[in-house]
Amino acid sequence: MLGEERTTGKSLGTDFEKQKPTLNSATSILFHVAAHSHTLCSIMSIEQAGDDIIKILPVVRPWLSAHPLRPNEYSFNADAFHKITRACSDGEFHMAVWLLNVWNPSYAKSKKWNFDLFAALANLDSGNRQAICDWLKNPIWP
Repeated sequence: MLGEERTTGKSLGTDFEKQKPTLNSATSILFHVAAHSHTLCSIMSIEQAGDDIIKILPVVRPWLSAHPLRPNEYSFNADAFHKITRACSDGEFHMAVWLLNVWNPSYAKSKKWNFDLFAALANLDSGNRQAICDWLKNPIWP
């Protein structure tokens, strides 16, 4: 479980800070990409608190896995995240599958987690369509 954190993945060096959970670099980037979509913010329990700051709400995230040697460092688990799509609305499904394809396009393709842009555009609201458009204009890969 991650509490309210900044997703820099860096520690301030104090003993207290070393105990706080962090995200690895790729997962931190993914959270920043997701923060542009209100749907993904809801799914992931995050809020954008500024251009570079994300507020991570304190909830259990079964799709984050602890690093085996650094137990306070968490990384995104695509297979576990995909499991949530079984209970999603159409719009949530499209955004979740889009995020899985941003995370690792070749892995998503191998799992047949295909993102259909035109089906998504037909179902998504303007805010989520804008999140995808913004990413397409300036893609950042985790």
